[in-house]
Amino acid sequence: MTKVEDLQKKLYESGSDEELKRRMQYREHFPETMRRPQASWEEPGYAPPVQKQSLFERKLFWPILGGFILVLIIGMATFLFLYLGTRGQEVRLALHDQGPLISGEARTIPVSMHNTSHTTVQDVELALVLPPGSVIQQGNQETVVPSRFVEKLDDLKPDEERVVEITTRIFGKEGDQKNIEAVLLYRPQNLQARFTTRAAETLLVASVPLAVSWEVPQTVSRGQNVDVKVHYVSSARLPFEHMSLRLEYPDGFSFASADPAPAKDTMLWDLGTLSPGAGGDITIHGTLSGQDGDIKAFHGMLGVFNGANEEFMIYSEASSETRIAAAPLSVQAFFNDKREGVVGEGDSVAFTLRYRNNTLSLLKNITIRASLEEFFNASGALDTLTRFERGEYRIYDFPSLRIQDAGIYDGQTRTLIWAPANVTGLRELAPGQGGQVSILVDLRKTPILRNAGEKNLAAGISAHIEAGEQPSELAGTDLTANDALRLKVRSHVVFAGRAVYHASPILNSGPLPPEVGKKTTYTILLEARSFSNTLQNVVVSTTLPSHVHWEEKTFPQSARMTFDRGTQDLIWNIGEIPAGTGIFSPALTAAFQASITPSEFDRGKIIELVRDVKLIGIDSFTGQPVEQHIGSLTIELKNDTPANPKEWLVK
Repeated sequence: MTKVEDLQKKLYESGSDEELKRRMQYREHFPETMRRPQASWEEPGYAPPVQKQSLFERKLFWPILGGFILVLIIGMATFLFLYLGTRGQEVRLALHDQGPLISGEARTIPVSMHNTSHTTVQDVELALVLPPGSVIQQGNQETVVPSRFVEKLDDLKPDEERVVEITTRIFGKEGDQKNIEAVLLYRPQNLQARFTTRAAETLLVASVPLAVSWEVPQTVSRGQNVDVKVHYVSSARLPFEHMSLRLEYPDGFSFASADPAPAKDTMLWDLGTLSPGAGGDITIHGTLSGQDGDIKAFHGMLGVFNGANEEFMIYSEASSETRIAAAPLSVQAFFNDKREGVVGEGDSVAFTLRYRNNTLSLLKNITIRASLEEFFNASGALDTLTRFERGEYRIYDFPSLRIQDAGIYDGQTRTLIWAPANVTGLRELAPGQGGQVSILVDLRKTPILRNAGEKNLAAGISAHIEAGEQPSELAGTDLTANDALRLKVRSHVVFAGRAVYHASPILNSGPLPPEVGKKTTYTILLEARSFSNTLQNVVVSTTLPSHVHWEEKTFPQSARMTFDRGTQDLIWNIGEIPAGTGIFSPALTAAFQASITPSEFDRGKIIELVRDVKLIGIDSFTGQPVEQHIGSLTIELKNDTPANPKEWLVK
């Protein structure tokens, strides 16, 4: 019998009722809703999901949330206590001021620290912030330290106090306030975060063991040769290294020489190391000019010069003054009522010589002599001029000389003379009385130069006055005086331009005369010359009218020309034109090509090619701006070869 047949027998045999009864004893009772009959037949499907309880309806939510908040509060309180509540309070730091500071002297700075917490602090580092240029002494060695000096220290145990001493040399001038700061970095045991605590002090530089002093005459006369001496000495107990002396001269002082010679320009001396008790002298030779009664101050500074940034750190400084005293009999030259100025080619120059009796006595038979002077200078400084050799005047147009106030000219000595025989006011000059004489002279439109070294020109006048008789009460008094005035001369600049077709470095094409509807090209030639001075930042600019087309051809190709098609502006960036360009070396030239295609409206007319051609720059000797204009250039080729007026009108 198969298993299926056996199962059927058990299901349908008569003893099955008793078995059914037995099983019913263990039946389960389902809810009423589960036992309701279906109203109609429904396809079997998924039962709708049972709705879940919200988070807030669960019984354990609020106890868990409360516990979490409690833990968070405890953690934050612990953090605030350990990190914030004790931050900067585990260790107390102090710098102990020991009073005023002597510049460059060794100073031991005690830094005390006290661990006030119950925890060992580890990874301890002490950083000391010192003024620039300070030196740290470690044993017998000195080291120039950076602004922040760091030293690692051992752990600080709870309630431990420790003092660290740093020996340093701080430099500065008297009255300076020098700030120092100590910063302690540490980490409390069992924490990963590092903390800092700070202490600061300000030290006053009370004295400097270095001295600078001057030996300067109390009074000098205008134009007088002056020798001034500056003395420096160190009274320090330790050497000062890398020392320099820097001098500043008053306005009107012309440096001639110095013993010993300066290391840089005319103002800086490299002294090296100044040992204790060491010193030296420097003597400066020059001349001093100015107005009577002017106070002139010389200033000297001893310190350290930083060549990288051109800064000078002053340790000691001193000044000394002298006064320009009025000479018993004085004369002074002026140009347009001024003591300085710039003149140019063709200018008419008016010189005035003012004289005065500054004594309390009557002076008789006064004579004034003056000479026109001309100079050149390769270096470009008025205090190192070279006089032109005697001969024809190079800068002055001598035939234009007009001597005023009954003066005469001595051709043999080339001297202008005002004598009591011709000038009534010079026969007697009462105490405090004065007067003036003057001349007018023009400059050449083009100076005469012989070689490239004759550049940076200056023109001037020198004057001398003396009394023919000396009163007995002024016996031994020098009744003479001298003065000189020098003016810088602007460079003679020549800027020219022309339009060409035939004599052109760029090949041109098209009909001549130009024809309506046909293209013709032209070349614009530009040329610049500078006689005596170098020109800098030189730029040539022009504009092409809208009917002119830029052909993108230049000569030479190295010429730095740029063209803006939007504005039709052309720029030739020259840069520098050396002195003597166009005289002792070829003129600076450049060219570019442009074209026109005339319309019926242009027939029988002369067409403009470029307008407002100008050169601008700076005269390097005088410092004044230079500007030259050409104006407009047209197809009227007057400077072309061959020039044919029949080719200048549109056909």
